[in-house]
Amino acid sequence: MKNNLNTEDLKNKILQLAVQGKLVEHDPNDEPASVLLKKIQKEKERLVKEKKIRKSKPLPPITEDEIPFELPNGWEWVRLKDVGYDFGQKKPDKKFTYIDVGSINQEKSVLGENNNILNPENAPSRARKIVANGTVIYSTVRPYLLNIAIIDQDFIYEPIVSTAFAIVHPYNGIFNKYIYYCLKSNFFY
Repeated sequence: MKNNLNTEDLKNKILQLAVQGKLVEHDPNDEPASVLLKKIQKEKERLVKEKKIRKSKPLPPITEDEIPFELPNGWEWVRLKDVGYDFGQKKPDKKFTYIDVGSINQEKSVLGENNNILNPENAPSRARKIVANGTVIYSTVRPYLLNIAIIDQDFIYEPIVSTAFAIVHPYNGIFNKYIYYCLKSNFFY
């Protein structure tokens, strides 16, 4: 009997198991998510006080019908904005590196080699979102194409991305790779 599981299906299955916390045995001594979430709350308060982010309205709790699968002990369901933030928007006022949806190498889900260095007078109207090294960018335009990448470098000129991206800059203790893989997983899509 032939197995119809192709490489892409296998990759998706492994990704799904990883996101669900089912690939490795869990250490009962690991810090529970509740402790990390308290640290994140303090970091949020500090960033708001330093005016690096805006104070956001509390998000509604996750309901039972929103939960797609059971989590391992110590894990908690949270909303994406509970583990990451964005830096807001601005109109470019000096030379900048522009990252558009076409800047992502779709095959590898990384930023391509071609960086568009633009002067502010040549900035497209959609060049507004501020990012930094470590930020996860997720294209909301045709999301089925999975144009997702991590800003994994420092730029000579400030990076500004298109408004076509959702921006998630992880709080301390949250791995951007985990957010990246969650956004690529079937359950998120």
